[in-house]
Amino acid sequence: MTYEIKAVYNDAAGNQFSAPVTRTDSGWRLLAANGERQIDYFIPDKDAAGGMLTFEDYSISTKENVRGCDFIQQVNAIRSLLPWPIKPSNPPSVQSEPDDSQIHIEPRQAGESSFRQLQQAGARAAAAHRANVERERREMLEKANQHDPYKVQQARNANNISAARMRPKRGE
Repeated sequence: MTYEIKAVYNDAAGNQFSAPVTRTDSGWRLLAANGERQIDYFIPDKDAAGGMLTFEDYSISTKENVRGCDFIQQVNAIRSLLPWPIKPSNPPSVQSEPDDSQIHIEPRQAGESSFRQLQQAGARAAAAHRANVERERREMLEKANQHDPYKVQQARNANNISAARMRPKRGE
């Protein structure tokens, strides 16, 4: 039996957007217009009101005739396998203006070389670009290094059990 799974997102105005979800070798992925992407709680979108889409739920449907009770059981089984994005403590900021990639040069002073002025403006733009790349890299690493509280608790429980087995019992 085939099921169509869609991730449903809302924007600030309450408009609803959805995109198909598929399972790949690297896990569940969202099939967006510009390719596969991770299923995140917030997705920046210039067409959305407020510039940001917020994860709402999954929509699961089938074209086959299935009894209601069977459908509910199968949908619940599928929903238990899907990744549920966790809302970050602080939502990402939305860029209100598009990035301006042009180099801006101040009016030339008397006796100043336009080539030297262009070099300085290029150096400033390159430094700003490096700073943005480094900031994005730091944000990506912070996101990748976030600990899953459930997995941390499982590891603690496993360590406590193995430590209890190695510990000699008193009175024996």
